[in-house]
Amino acid sequence: MSRRHYTVAVALFSLGLGCASAPIENSGGESPSGNMPTSADDSAILDAWMAASRGRAAGKRAAEAEGFRPKAGETDPVKLVQWAVAQPDRQAGWRACLELKSQQDRGKLSAFSPWPFVCRAMLLAEQRMFSQSDRMLGASNIALASIEVAYVTGHLSKRRFDKVRGHLDKARAAVPDHPLLDFLSSMVATDKAEELVFLEKVYAKDKRHFEVLTRLAKFYDEKGDSKATELLLAAADVNPKNTDMRLALAARFQKEGKTDQAREQYLALIEAVPFHEGALTFLASDAQQRKDKPSELKYVQAMIKEIKDTKARRAREAELLAQTNQSEAAEKAYKNLLERDPKMVAGNLYLAKVLLARGKPFKAIARYIKAGDAGRKELSALGERYEIGKPLPSKGRSLNPTIWAAEAKLKKRFAAARKRAPMIKGGRVSWTLTFDDQGQCVEVVADSKRVTDPWFLAGGVLLQLDVKHKTVAGGEISWDLSVP
Repeated sequence: MSRRHYTVAVALFSLGLGCASAPIENSGGESPSGNMPTSADDSAILDAWMAASRGRAAGKRAAEAEGFRPKAGETDPVKLVQWAVAQPDRQAGWRACLELKSQQDRGKLSAFSPWPFVCRAMLLAEQRMFSQSDRMLGASNIALASIEVAYVTGHLSKRRFDKVRGHLDKARAAVPDHPLLDFLSSMVATDKAEELVFLEKVYAKDKRHFEVLTRLAKFYDEKGDSKATELLLAAADVNPKNTDMRLALAARFQKEGKTDQAREQYLALIEAVPFHEGALTFLASDAQQRKDKPSELKYVQAMIKEIKDTKARRAREAELLAQTNQSEAAEKAYKNLLERDPKMVAGNLYLAKVLLARGKPFKAIARYIKAGDAGRKELSALGERYEIGKPLPSKGRSLNPTIWAAEAKLKKRFAAARKRAPMIKGGRVSWTLTFDDQGQCVEVVADSKRVTDPWFLAGGVLLQLDVKHKTVAGGEISWDLSVP
């Protein structure tokens, strides 16, 4: 070697840009000095990359890396490279690479060993510092699948799929068969069939990769194959807190009609994500089917508070409050709903019943009227309670026969009221009837200074609310009744 070439080689070595004065061939065998990377070394480092991939997918990278932690004073360069690759703390990974360089400087590692610069080159490529990595490797012609994987990792983060495929081809030239290479190939597959083939190959050798399990489960789920459930259960063992997996597993159980198991998954999901809309929606519906009203109320209120306050959820909350005998809360809930929608059927019906229980029949009747057809049905039942008898006739050219019939019935009614309460006073009552556009009576107001018996007046109101005649459509009439 000439003095000039020797000087350049020494300079490159001292700067950490090279490792030897002559190119190092990677024949896959062991060199006499023990410095040449072998295929076994390469596979061992790929195992570390695979562990890092599993850890990232499951959110347990530190746990996956722990098996590669070197012992104190470790001098095996391959183990230090494995630790640098698997270590989730990339600064700690760099320190492992620098330890290799330090050992080489102190003479503990052969001056011809490529591992110090290979380690740094991999971490540079992983962090997308491709030019620096190329320069680091430029002084040798070492070809390792683990180096190509570092480049793949860097290019994947930028979705440069063509470059990824190129590096994977080079990696397979060095190590033809490894589950990590199949996994990475599945991420850049050109179609679904090819992706499935690669994932199956990974699963045949590694059944703990969370992403492989969930992606395979999706394929089988789309085909209606129950193996999807088996894969998702395995994924649940790997990463119990993953919400997407819990949702997918719960959906599988639902498809299989296993409601109890689906409920367990959703309950586990809301432990991790307390206000997950999909889980709360299922649990509320499930509780409704099981007639577990307190549980349904809890889930509905959680959705109102933390997800979205909708009219439908508020209505269901009010209904459940009523059904669980929380009367004051139910009344307040319905009143709030009626402020938004005065004609809300359920709200008016509930408040009508409350008002009747409080001895306020006239306000209750007004609520029933606002409830529309459903309220009319309740008025018919209320009419029986107030003993109003048969409805008034509504046929004829004018409304007069109807009013005459009402007058006769109300005089008999007052006589019956006197038997109930002999001390009630008689007098004159003015009745005002309001009609809608179809001629249906929608409001009856009784006005009297002396006649105040509630049984008599409430019955009179109920009796006349049944009046319907086209001649008074959209209008109002008043008539007077004198009772002894």
